[in-house]
Amino acid sequence: MNNFSVWARVIRVRLLTSSLVAVTTGLAISWSVFHTFNIAFAALTYLGVLSLHASVDILNDYFDYKNKIDLMTKGTPFSGGTRVLPEGLLKPQSVFKMGIFFLIAGTLIGIFLTLETGPVAGAILLFAVLATYFYSTKVVRSGLGEVFLIIKGTLIVLGSFYVQSHVIERVPIYVGLILGLLSSSVVFVNEFPDYQADKTGGRKNIVVVMGKRGAAQFYAAYPVLAVTLGVAGVEVHLIPYVALIGIIISVPFFVKTFSALRISQAFQDSSDYIPAMADNVLGARILGVALAVSFIIKGLGLF
Repeated sequence: MNNFSVWARVIRVRLLTSSLVAVTTGLAISWSVFHTFNIAFAALTYLGVLSLHASVDILNDYFDYKNKIDLMTKGTPFSGGTRVLPEGLLKPQSVFKMGIFFLIAGTLIGIFLTLETGPVAGAILLFAVLATYFYSTKVVRSGLGEVFLIIKGTLIVLGSFYVQSHVIERVPIYVGLILGLLSSSVVFVNEFPDYQADKTGGRKNIVVVMGKRGAAQFYAAYPVLAVTLGVAGVEVHLIPYVALIGIIISVPFFVKTFSALRISQAFQDSSDYIPAMADNVLGARILGVALAVSFIIKGLGLF
């Protein structure tokens, strides 16, 4: 495997889509309301958010290796880390330095946008930087990991909106909450195969605290809240009604995930969770993209 492929694996390019959707949604909401679009600020927002997202994933790989969590997991396309450190493909210090590089890059971009747009961007940046660095060492050990992801999704949408509009409104916060719930649900389901390793390594995520059986039941709260907020948002005209198409399409994938998790006590291997994790990711992406597209369509004046 060449060096580029190894680093692409560490950065987990595929997982960056959640941040791409969140930024796009924030930009689309601003455009649909104010019909203005600063291309330079939009490009910097994408770069800054993706840099911080890459940083948290890379640092997570580093700290999970140092804490020996990734030495106890079996990798799947969705869980168990990237495996580049357990497999000896990169040196731990190299991975740590790359994580810090992306953290600094995201911070510098955020500082520039703060100076150009206002203090709200700075407040969001401060939360993002602190949470990015301390996510793997403090946040996930405090039992607040899933809550952090909900807040993170909300702030990405709000921040992307604010950088364009320079104001705060309820729509990006409301829609951001939905995307935050979806992002948190993806990580939540991906925690099931790593239950024993996370527990041994001192993590206190919901799956560890509640146990697999209890967490399987708790999962339903994620899609129920996200879908309910989506439908309610359409009803009160916070979200364009065309988003209902994506909401409806996403529901069967969440139902399949819930059904699979309920019988997961019988699973013998990490790979047994792959269908459930894949269905949940697909449902989350469909709903997230539907929200972004609905505001793009609204901005175009098509509906």
